[in-house]
Order: sequence, then structure tokens, then C-alpha cells
Amino acid sequence: MRHGILGAGGVGGLIGAVLAHAGENVRLMVRPGTESLYPRELSLDSRFGQFAPSVSVIAELEEPVEILWITVKASSSMPP
Repeated sequence: MRHGILGAGGVGGLIGAVLAHAGENVRLMVRPGTESLYPRELSLDSRFGQFAPSVSVIAELEEPVEILWITVKASSSMPP
């Protein structure tokens, strides 16, 4: 199954690492021009185990994904 993760921070990285470790096809979706800032291998040492699966980092989808995970933060300037 092809997974796209929009928001490649702590939560998105954790979801992506666990999915990739399970053998799923994972693409971390980032802002254009920032692809080189992200690792191609996500190192995880947690209650889920210790592993470092490889993932794709892209700025634009070239083919459809079957599941899109949206893991972005809410802005701190939002009203309560």
C-alpha cells in the first residue's frame, strides 16, 4: 500500500518509520526546496523497537497514494 505523510515532523516521522519498518511504501511529503533537509532513513529507538527504515522524501506527488496521513501542527497563533 502507498502511504503519503504530509507533515514530516515528530508524529509524521514516527508513523512513517513504523509503516516503512512493516514493509509499507512510505513517502514523506515536504515543502518544495526542503527535500535535502530530511533524512532518507528514519532512525527510531522507542517502545516500538530500534530500527532505521528507508523512506522517500518528496515535494510533489508523482503518483497517487492510497492513504494520506495529515500530521501537521496547529499554529500557536490560533485563537482558543
